[in-house]
Amino acid sequence: VRAAVATALRKSDAAAAAETLLDLAADRDPTVQGAALASLAARPLDDAGLTALGRLVTDGRLFDANADALVTLLTRYPASPIPRQIFALMLARGPLRSELEARLRTLLE
Repeated sequence: VRAAVATALRKSDAAAAAETLLDLAADRDPTVQGAALASLAARPLDDAGLTALGRLVTDGRLFDANADALVTLLTRYPASPIPRQIFALMLARGPLRSELEARLRTLLE
């Protein structure tokens, strides 16, 4: 049900929808987290939203299965320093699949 909510919120422009999606991105179910990240990728995020996504990594709540989706979402914000900080943190926390590690290293160059 929570994954369906995350998918449905993709179409909402309400500020409360973004907050709910950020909450769902921290869900303990990887399917819910993935749906929330996909929906967040379809909407603009401010620095507070990007920072909230960074907490997924710092708090160890990002599922390995959703790491690529998070990186793809964050690459939409090249003007912000926050994605680079998150990428560096992901590398530091490791271990990562070799493809993801290479992608992060390239993004940090």
